[in-house]
Amino acid sequence: MILQTDTISLTLQGNRLLNDIALEVRPGEVLGLIGPNGAGKSTLLRVMAGLLRPDTGGVFLDGRDLFTMPPEERGRHLAYLPQEAPASIGMSVRDVVALGRLPHRRTASAQQDAAAVRQALDAVGMSAFADRSSARLSGGERARILLARALAVQAPVMLADEPVAALDPAQALTVMNLFGQYAAQGQAVAVVLHDLALAARFCTRIAVLSEGRLVGIGTPAEVLTDALFAEVYGVAVRRCGEVAVPWSLVASTRRP
Repeated sequence: MILQTDTISLTLQGNRLLNDIALEVRPGEVLGLIGPNGAGKSTLLRVMAGLLRPDTGGVFLDGRDLFTMPPEERGRHLAYLPQEAPASIGMSVRDVVALGRLPHRRTASAQQDAAAVRQALDAVGMSAFADRSSARLSGGERARILLARALAVQAPVMLADEPVAALDPAQALTVMNLFGQYAAQGQAVAVVLHDLALAARFCTRIAVLSEGRLVGIGTPAEVLTDALFAEVYGVAVRRCGEVAVPWSLVASTRRP
């Protein structure tokens, strides 16, 4: 399934958050959404998930208007992992992950639901925690079970907002590898990232946002240029040779 935004714009409380953004997330790819704080990345992802309706333009899933789809059907096609989620007080890890199966409550059997939950817990390395109270988890563990909840949906499109922000480097690599495997199976993935090294290594394409506008989209090699770093992030770079991420940030070009 292709998820497409058609020149969407959004203003909230008098602030223009998105300006004429048109892009698509294709099966088999990991699309990274990058940009400085306040660029509109999380807002864009919420619009793509059908949680915010744009003022102009539209969001389409395989040509269908996302906002006319019944919520359960939309929930089966799109898995959304928010940047922050309310604590599930008193719920076990297994029960939290099982929430991802709610869109399937009229279409799947109990056995299918249980299998999806087990697979999701295995994928994030949390099977041993299945019976533990979610209130007894660390921040990184909580982030992993929320990812498992999104994986349990088994949707053809995954939207993830800063999924590695609370994870240590090894766990972050595991999660990004997981998104790559998800895409290799034919699903479409869009992920908001601040770690540009991870974006360069794992994303098939990268969309760059700045002040609510799409200012660049393409492969990592096409997008992550010295000019972009200077224009969007206000930093200079040093090239470090022919390596996977051939640069390091060396100085700010902006005043504090």
